[in-house]
Amino acid sequence: MEAAIERSVLSRVAHAIEQTRDVGERAITSDIKLAADLRFGRLGRIQLGLCLEEAFDIELPVEMLERAVTVGDIVTYLSRHYYRDVDAAWLSDEVSDVVEGPASASAGAENWISRLLAQLTGAAHGAHPTRVAP
Repeated sequence: MEAAIERSVLSRVAHAIEQTRDVGERAITSDIKLAADLRFGRLGRIQLGLCLEEAFDIELPVEMLERAVTVGDIVTYLSRHYYRDVDAAWLSDEVSDVVEGPASASAGAENWISRLLAQLTGAAHGAHPTRVAP
């Protein structure tokens, strides 16, 4: 599940980078260095931060962007602090690809997804998550 969330966050971060930098045909991966590979200076990081804030509908601490060395640092931060923003439709599609069987199984999977998303959102707001039984 964490890997799926990180893939989703990486995709959104990559899109934000592409909006603030001309990366050409280069694929944005977690190991790309912000300064050395993408030439993000202080102003570029501020522009990226604004784009990320819009993409995730959040407010990022300036310190996080200053400390981030790689794209993966940003992805990890956002995955840990804002995972509640995972698109429910995307998550539903991911689980649907895994769950096969009769319609009753799909309905059970949708119910499980709804409970999981509710707990993730609650955990992001300070509630303690509990295990969701499939």
